[in-house]
Amino acid sequence: MDFFEYTSAADTVIRTFSGRINLPLAFIVGGLCFAVVYIFMSIGLFTIAKRGGYKWKWMAFVPVLNTFYIGVCGQKNKFFKIDARIISLIAAIAELLLCVLYILYYISFASIDAAGCIDLTKSIYDPDMGIYQVDPELIIESVPANLNWAVWYIKYRSIFIGILNVVYGLALIATLICFFQTYAARRYFIFTIASIFFPVQGILIFAVRNNKGMKYADYIRAAQEKAYRQYRDQQSFYQNPYNQNPYSNNRPPYESDGQPSQTERQQTSQPDDPFSEFGGKNDDPFDEFKN
Repeated sequence: MDFFEYTSAADTVIRTFSGRINLPLAFIVGGLCFAVVYIFMSIGLFTIAKRGGYKWKWMAFVPVLNTFYIGVCGQKNKFFKIDARIISLIAAIAELLLCVLYILYYISFASIDAAGCIDLTKSIYDPDMGIYQVDPELIIESVPANLNWAVWYIKYRSIFIGILNVVYGLALIATLICFFQTYAARRYFIFTIASIFFPVQGILIFAVRNNKGMKYADYIRAAQEKAYRQYRDQQSFYQNPYNQNPYSNNRPPYESDGQPSQTERQQTSQPDDPFSEFGGKNDDPFDEFKN
């Protein structure tokens, strides 16, 4: 699919700056860009397969099959309990069908253009780029009867391609999540998003080719253990001054050692009796009235 994305981008650029459609040149430019990225991806997948001991390493160099092989290399992780190889197989089948539909579109367009039934002089204004681009217009009334199939397909192709693009996109996202969770667990989300929105997945696969594959659950467990060790080491370095219970000896926290408590002072230091000269504290003042 990357090939058709590069070709489409090249076709847009050619239409913009030359004012005409040149499919052969678009295929050449798109093919060169695709070849560079494709070589990176093939080498990356082959290296990973060799390090992991996976079979069928030759699939890394075959278009469409290497999409399936991404799932083979990322099989240590699953997507919601679904094997990565099953998901990548769905992605590969959808990609193959999309390639067929794109090829059929270019054949239909070229056939109708050869019959002189496409107006290439019409242009439309692109507000995003601020320029005019060539917009081919199909002259239906001039199309020969033997090319009616091509007219029908060009008219409805967007429906078929749109449905398959959804299936392919979802399956590819799940496949790349499993793959990058295996070889780039720390940045798997960023790598997956970058691969979806930009045709750079081959370069990213090449970048992680020497990483050791692992289960994402093991990575999370190791990260949690590391965080716990760091927390434990920090606690042992910065001792808590309140680890000891200040009330462990049933003493107020601010009493100094060797000094009597407030209760003890009250019990041992009673004030003098001002009436001690008239008798002891145990004398009864009414003794004289007793018999």
